[in-house]
Amino acid sequence: MFLFLWVLHTACSSRVFGSTDFDYKARVTLKEGFFRNYSLGGHHSRVEILQGPENGMVYVGANFRLLLINFEAPKKSKEVIWQHNVTVLLEDKSTDTLFVCGTNGTQICCSMETLGTCRSLHKADGIAPISVDERAPSLFVDGELYSTAGLSHNRNRFGIRRDFQNIIWPAPNKTEQRYISLALSGPRVDQLQDRVYTFLMEKNLDSHPEASPWIPCVSQVCRVDHGGSKNILQQSWTSHLTARLSCGIRHKNVYFTELLDVAVLHAETWSDSRVYALFRNIWNMSAICVYTMGDIDKIFTNSAFKGHSEQIPTPRPGMCVNNSKTLPDKVLNMAKEQLQMERWVQPVSDKGMMIFSHQQYTHIRVDQVKGSGPGEHTVLLLALEDGRIHKVLEQKGQPFIVAELQPLQPGVRVLNMLLQATTKKLYVCTSTEVLEVDLLTCESYGENCELCIQARDPYCGWDPRSRKCTVASSHTIQDVENASPSVCTKGKACNSEKYISQEITLDLLPSGSCFLRCPMPWAHAEYSWHYQGTQQQCVYTEEDCLLLIDNVNPQQDRMYWCEASEGGYRRTIMTYRLKIVNKAWRLAHQHSGILCILILIALFL
Repeated sequence: MFLFLWVLHTACSSRVFGSTDFDYKARVTLKEGFFRNYSLGGHHSRVEILQGPENGMVYVGANFRLLLINFEAPKKSKEVIWQHNVTVLLEDKSTDTLFVCGTNGTQICCSMETLGTCRSLHKADGIAPISVDERAPSLFVDGELYSTAGLSHNRNRFGIRRDFQNIIWPAPNKTEQRYISLALSGPRVDQLQDRVYTFLMEKNLDSHPEASPWIPCVSQVCRVDHGGSKNILQQSWTSHLTARLSCGIRHKNVYFTELLDVAVLHAETWSDSRVYALFRNIWNMSAICVYTMGDIDKIFTNSAFKGHSEQIPTPRPGMCVNNSKTLPDKVLNMAKEQLQMERWVQPVSDKGMMIFSHQQYTHIRVDQVKGSGPGEHTVLLLALEDGRIHKVLEQKGQPFIVAELQPLQPGVRVLNMLLQATTKKLYVCTSTEVLEVDLLTCESYGENCELCIQARDPYCGWDPRSRKCTVASSHTIQDVENASPSVCTKGKACNSEKYISQEITLDLLPSGSCFLRCPMPWAHAEYSWHYQGTQQQCVYTEEDCLLLIDNVNPQQDRMYWCEASEGGYRRTIMTYRLKIVNKAWRLAHQHSGILCILILIALFL
């Protein structure tokens, strides 16, 4: 038995948590009480999701099915059978209709006033993806549809196109492209300069073995672009420009080149709007780089053109003009070349990346949160490869993983996500269900002020009146920046009840051995055992801090307690009162040693 305990102790001691991991380790893990689910019935290869007509409602498109899910009243949800696999699901606010496209070998698009009923059909070529596996983001802007689907008659022809009022087609591509997201760069003071940005990856034409297979890019087109003259670029973009996105460590020439997802946080001033781009490298490590719309615009308006050393014609190619059809031939001929910028778009952080992690993230959504005090906080919601979700605070360009949410069974993949910012609900789609994840489960952090403050969750604050950790408001206390528990002792109204640890009494036989178990609810804390003025380090397992009680003797008849220390605040987690039993007890409990071993084995299985 002692050999077994020694091996266990040696193996588990290597689990000591290093402080260098704190930025990328979730402080707490939440597994229940914060989500509701709605079954889609069967398995679906693709799931599209859209904000519903009211809060708590979402439109969902899947394989041969359209749904309006009402999470507040599930029985009022609506489902209709559709003869296609849904690939596009948008709202056209100019006509107050639902725009739906699908494919089942042939593509179809229609506008719906009521779910499942087409008011009018539209040509699907270049709008609806040919396959459910084709990622082709699209965007409605004032009744005009910008889309990136491939053309059915030419599967190699991909690019951004505009439909309905002023149809503009993309020029044939020089290389393969994969589209990730579309975003409006505006509205600007001069709306003539409003643009649509497209985030994509281009196949790298460099055949060098060490060259990245894909190049992450952003492209622009002007909203007022009506194409060129009858001879040059008629009904094609005259303002299309492309620039490379830089994400990595520049001085080491290390870059993340596989762009996975993009989320835009719009600001009151268009140039301050931020683009959060999620990348992955060939080693499956993740990175998040942040750009501003203003910095992207500066590259398109100021950078030299790649491969062009001669004089640039006037107006500069890519500029938004009143009438693109009257642009000089020199400008249009240069625009035909699918112009790329010499300079790369750089992240706002001097370090290049906001997050660099071995975690395999797949989706990103971003929220702006008004806390208890002045100013706002940015929260990132990141889905992982295995279905977990990280709630991440961005603080001065640095990440702090507030919580790891586990609403799904281990290994279930997230197909899509939608953030409902007004209600602070995150909707998560899998192949079988849609989940509504509540981001305001503040009571999960604990029942006293210090635990609430140290959570650093911008959504939550301590209410001194109700003595609860609750949704942040002007009446609650927060310290998102520093998580200092001292704010809980400023004023009598702020005081909270003392954290009360669990106490267990154990009867042990002389000469026996056992482990004392202490759970670790906060991953960023340091844990230790204490007794009679002595401090002893833990034997770490995945979830517990253990203390080995070896060769029990009467002198060990005393109190043992486990403490957690975090941010200058200490609290007792578990207290054990050990009692050494006499010989009569030993005869009555001669098999307790075997029982202790069995319990220990069960603990680690």
